[in-house]
Amino acid sequence: MRMPGEKRYWDRPTLETRIADAGRRQRYEAGSPNAYEIARYRDFLLEGNRPRRVIIMGMTPELRVMALSVVDRVITVDRNPEAISLYRDWTSEADSGREWIIRADWEDLSQLLNGPVDAVLGDGVFGNVLTLDNHRRLLNSLRETVGPGGRIILRHAMIPRGFDPASHSADLLLEAFRSGQMNETEFAFGMRLWGCFATAYDRKTALLDNRTVFDRYGRWHADGRLTDGEWNAVRRYYYGGTNMILPQEIWEALLGECGLRFSLRPLRGRAWYAYYPIYGCRPIKALPG
Repeated sequence: MRMPGEKRYWDRPTLETRIADAGRRQRYEAGSPNAYEIARYRDFLLEGNRPRRVIIMGMTPELRVMALSVVDRVITVDRNPEAISLYRDWTSEADSGREWIIRADWEDLSQLLNGPVDAVLGDGVFGNVLTLDNHRRLLNSLRETVGPGGRIILRHAMIPRGFDPASHSADLLLEAFRSGQMNETEFAFGMRLWGCFATAYDRKTALLDNRTVFDRYGRWHADGRLTDGEWNAVRRYYYGGTNMILPQEIWEALLGECGLRFSLRPLRGRAWYAYYPIYGCRPIKALPG
């Protein structure tokens, strides 16, 4: 979808900060799905009839590789030429003939296809959709894109029920990391989403101003409150634009409004699993009313 600021903020340097080892085609987990999360995506994808044709929203290489291992055809859709250029070759050359990469808007999926697909997968997609109306439009479009028995599998950040962002403030996260209560990735990703929640998040709009977040940490680093290593870890998740982070109850209500039933599989072992879940959704046969 046409999101304000997308072209400006998801530029090549920002995309490259996510890469841990370009030669081995590895990205930093949390911001990118790790092997455990990809296995959960795969579980959802393989529920029911074997999928043959799927859409990947965005150039997420981990999803593309997994999907190509189990389906006949992958259609990858992204409107950002920088992402397409950077990640186009992150799948195997042997599989390239079964992947069709399209530069287009996600909202135009139904116009791009000659019939429904078996599944749509997206990682971090809805955080870049900045209004509730656009959430509804995209969810409705996805529901119409999958065929009978199809599935929509999504991972993105939200405020879970019972989650207190104040307990994840930057000071508390830094203390927990330095005392060994969380690893570097849990610390850095928590800082990105929750560390400046009190000042950078607007509860009325559900928008997180990432520029405010990273400006603050840059000052902390300059003042010596963050070490070089801590600052470098946080910078892996740099983004200069805005994200929408919905409370879980609002997100789940939207799924129902848009004719989707959903299920969750609990993830355990990393701090971000609590607030970055994977939803497996299926169309309801008939919408009420």
